[in-house]
Amino acid sequence: MHNLSQPIFRGNCISGKFVDLPEANGEWKAVSPTDAKEPLGVIRYSYHAVDDAVAEAKGSLKKLSREVCANGSKKALIRLSQILRNKEEPNRARLVEIMKSELGRMSGDIETELERSADWLAQSVERFETREAELTGVGFEPVGVFAVVLSFCYPIFYASQALSQLALTGNALVFKSSEKAVLTLQTLFELMSQCDFPLGRLHLIVGEKEVGRRLTLHEEVQGIFFVGSNETGTRIKQDVVHQHYKRLILNMGAKNAALIWSDQEPNLDYCVDQMLLGAYSSAGQSCLSTSRLFVHQDLIERFVKKFHEKSKAFEIGHPSTNAFMGPLIDQTAVDRFIKFVGIASREGAEVVMRAKILEGERSNNYVSPAICWYADASPELFKKSVFLSSEFLAPGLAIVGVKDLEQAIDSINRCGYGLGAAVFASNTSVVEKFRSQVQAGYTVHNHSTWSYPAAGGFNPQKKSGNQVMISTGSFEIGLHYRVHC
Repeated sequence: MHNLSQPIFRGNCISGKFVDLPEANGEWKAVSPTDAKEPLGVIRYSYHAVDDAVAEAKGSLKKLSREVCANGSKKALIRLSQILRNKEEPNRARLVEIMKSELGRMSGDIETELERSADWLAQSVERFETREAELTGVGFEPVGVFAVVLSFCYPIFYASQALSQLALTGNALVFKSSEKAVLTLQTLFELMSQCDFPLGRLHLIVGEKEVGRRLTLHEEVQGIFFVGSNETGTRIKQDVVHQHYKRLILNMGAKNAALIWSDQEPNLDYCVDQMLLGAYSSAGQSCLSTSRLFVHQDLIERFVKKFHEKSKAFEIGHPSTNAFMGPLIDQTAVDRFIKFVGIASREGAEVVMRAKILEGERSNNYVSPAICWYADASPELFKKSVFLSSEFLAPGLAIVGVKDLEQAIDSINRCGYGLGAAVFASNTSVVEKFRSQVQAGYTVHNHSTWSYPAAGGFNPQKKSGNQVMISTGSFEIGLHYRVHC
């Protein structure tokens, strides 16, 4: 184990072994978002690695049967789940420190992700055993090689989803990490090396977008598990339009909404605390974050006042401190956030709290939150608003007043994204109508969208994905059924 102050990029991981690149097509210098003076090493990549990893993955499909791989993967995923839970495990502790440094995440935030990942893995194994029993006597086999292309947002959680949906069913996976989460995925693969996954089934390659493009377009890749922006996911779908055989699981962003109903006056402080978690955990850099809030007009002034006071009070700082929120991932994210707050102001929103770069920190990636209050909730506003319709992955919350439930649901549904939605209400008829009519892949009651339960699963709607169910019991995307007549 090396000192975190001197991170070591180990290259690609092919069949469980890290390999250096004899020749590279490019490189970049990685720097921690937490500190401009903290280098994370030089990351090198090669286009040849795509062919090498896919060839190894395809070859492994011929060497081990689906049954052998399923049994081996079940044991390995249980072991990985145990490691992710065990805070005394040295390499798990190292993963936490890497995520702090490379992603700028706070300890509590990381612990939440690891716990959710461990829960997902363990529950998936349990449900897969049930599914296997149901398929006794049915001819099925793995689809083949899947490309797993991940974002820097919640990378361990989404990697766990890919493993549970695809590795359990016997497929071979080639992971391509985000350029911003190279060391995080590398460290996850180091943990996975302790778990005895079936040989040749898991691989990790590194690179910029051209590496990802070559991987997803590779003719021997039978499926794609993607997490990232709507723009990138759309390009992937367009690129592979003529490769009809490819199965796609596309997770393409979010603009999650919450509604606070008129009967929540006794619970208003609780609602404020939940929205602090929803809007500002991970500095808003998660598909689970809440970025749109609709509040009944009877409560909105009191809510905005309380929320503003608490938004000014919490500490923002380095992950080594006890601060509540850390930095954004890079300067591009900072510039984009500040630009969008300016757009909100020009759209007529009252900027109750304006995003600004915090002076005196170790980098320019530390920003204050933004609160943008829209007094106008007309349909025309939602047709033209850029701030209310764009994903920008930052601690910015739009607050809109509504007078009735129909207006609230209609306003929420006017956004192009449809991943998560939350409702704070005591009236059961309000909750039931909200859940039945809101266009979202998952809904939660009396919690922010950030409090999404790992066992719940979700089915991304509209621009958030291609409506492929993702849950601890969803395995069909990784299975190919044989029909004998």
